[in-house]
Parts: sequence; C-alpha cells; structure tokens
Amino acid sequence: MLKKIFLIGGFVSLLGFIGLWIGQKILIKFLEEKAQTKIFQTSLSQMENWFIRNQTETGDFHYELNTTTGQTSSNYNIVRQAGVLYSLAQAYKYHPSSQLKKTIEKEINFFKEYWVVKADQPGIAMIVYQGKQKNNTEALLLLGLAELIESDPNLKSQYWEMAQQLANFLVTTQKDKGGFWYEGNSSSPESDYNNGETFYALVKFYRLDPDPKYLTSINKAANYFLKKYPPTNFNSSFFSWGMAGFANLYQVDHQEIYWQYLKDSTENFRTSSIGKNIINKNDSHLRGGWGVFLEGTAFTAWVAKDKDHQYHDQLAAYIKNSLDNLLSLQIDGPRGKFTSDFENIKGGLCNDSLCQSQRIDITHHNLSALILYLSLVK
Repeated sequence: MLKKIFLIGGFVSLLGFIGLWIGQKILIKFLEEKAQTKIFQTSLSQMENWFIRNQTETGDFHYELNTTTGQTSSNYNIVRQAGVLYSLAQAYKYHPSSQLKKTIEKEINFFKEYWVVKADQPGIAMIVYQGKQKNNTEALLLLGLAELIESDPNLKSQYWEMAQQLANFLVTTQKDKGGFWYEGNSSSPESDYNNGETFYALVKFYRLDPDPKYLTSINKAANYFLKKYPPTNFNSSFFSWGMAGFANLYQVDHQEIYWQYLKDSTENFRTSSIGKNIINKNDSHLRGGWGVFLEGTAFTAWVAKDKDHQYHDQLAAYIKNSLDNLLSLQIDGPRGKFTSDFENIKGGLCNDSLCQSQRIDITHHNLSALILYLSLVK
C-alpha cells in the first residue's frame, strides 16, 4: 500500500514538474514575442519619423539620400511618392497621430497640384506630372485614400470623391484581355507592376464601394492574371501586389482557386533565391528592397489564418525572421548595424548591405511590411 502511494506521489510530482516546465516555456515565448513586438514598433516609429523629417515644403519627399553626406540626390520617381502615401496611411490606420495626419494631408495637397479632371469626364481624375502620366500613381494614391477612409469615418467626406474619381479612371485603363495599360494612352503596353497595383487598388476600393462596374473589371483582371502569372513562375514585379489583390478578393468571393493561387505563389517565392536569401542572416548582399515581398507574403498569411492555421504559423515565423534580418539595414534602428550623425538619415533603411544610400520606396515598403505583420498576421 505504501509503495503504491509512493508511486502515485512520484507520478503526481512528475506531472507537476512537467506542468512547471511547460509553463516556463510558454512564459519565455510570451516574453520573447513581447520584446520582439516592441522592437518592431520602435523601428516602425523611427521609419515614420524619417519620412516626417524628409518631407519637403511642397509636400513630397526627398527621393534619395547619400548616407555618407546626408545630401539628397536629383533622382525622382512620382510613382514612389504615391507609394509613400499608401504606407503612411497604413501607419495612420495602425496608430493614428496628429503629426502623421498632417504629413499625409500635406502630401495629398502636393498631388492635388497635378490632379486633372477632363471637362467631358467629370467623374474621372488622373495625375499628370511634368506632362507624363503613369497609371500606378493613381493606383497607389487610391490605396492610400482607401486606407485613410477605413481608418477614420470622418475622413470619408473629405476624400471619397477623390478616391471614386481615381477608381473610375483605373477602370477605363483596362485592356480587352483584362490587364491595364500603363502610361500615355490605351495603346501603351501593360506593366506587371501596374497590373498588380491597379488590381489591388480596385479590389480594395470595391470593398468600400460595391459598385458592379468595379467587380466586373476585377473579375476580368483576376481571370486574366491567374493565367498570365502562373504560381510556378515567380514574377517579382507582380507578386506582392497580386497577392494583396487576390487576398482581398478572397474576402469578397471565397473561391478556392484564389486561395490555392495565393498559397502556391507564396511557396514559389519562398523557395526562390530571394525567398531564401531574405531570411539568411549570413547573406552579405542583403537588399532592403526585398521587404516588398513580405507584404505579399503577409496577405497570404492573413487568408491562411482561417484556411490553414499551421501554414499561417509557418508564414508568420518566416515574415518575422525576415523582417528581423532586413531591419539590420535600418540606420540607428534597434536591430541596425549602421549609425549616422545626420538626423535626416536616422530611421530610414539602407538600400543594401553596403549602406551608401537610402530611397523612399525601400523604407516605405518595409514600413508597410511591419504594419501588415503587426496588424494582419501576428
């Protein structure tokens, strides 16, 4: 009898030890995740401040900076200026601040200077900068305005008409097969970037304004893109925007083909050379521009939350580790390998591991990737 009691007591003690060990593991994991989140949020705030410091008097942003001198270059790209608006609007939705709002409003006013509405098409607007028109400028602007409208209902009355005019314009740029012409007029060719950005912008806006004309355009594009961009062929220009578009379309229309396309395309990216190198902490050729691919991966992880929990967890870990690696390129960041005495340089990401320059698209894509991880994936 005593032996039996002893055995039972030993078993209970063992269970208690195992329970304590498991509890410690859970606590350690919780504290590690909390510390990691704090690092990401610090990096995010530093990127926001980098943009705030580098906004010009007219409302756009210094496009490229020399990290050695702190000086700006003469290079410029209007499309990437619109991309900044999209990322900052995401940041504002994630954690609103009066300073961010002021910065965003100032950039919107910059674009109003190039806003063109034709007399015979009052419901359509486009951006014409220095006599040229690139349609993914309108797509990225629409994405930024949509994020703002989602973030604060009070902003809807302020930006709804602008967003609607941009969406109406993008519909008119669709070609017969389903893609979108890129610049100038309908005879111009498609662009993989523009196809993805316009597709995502229209889906995003359709979720705010379910007008059938948008859905008709979206479905036509989706059917075309499923064939034009097969998941077996990683297309670095289309991938992230395409994943964003199809992930949002899946929220509207739960077709299994969309989910399978997201998963297969994302797996093909992860097994590509970039997909492997982005997570490699020993890679001596790390590029800040790879952050854009984490945006697309995050949208797939968002859908996987409901479709495949195990796959979601795999993608979440992949995105977290990749971001942790890319943030080594953030100057004076919590994970950064580089420092600077120039205030306008601090907080932005280097273009690559040589850290000779910074560019607005490199930082805004990593800003978006951080926000998507923290808000949709984690």
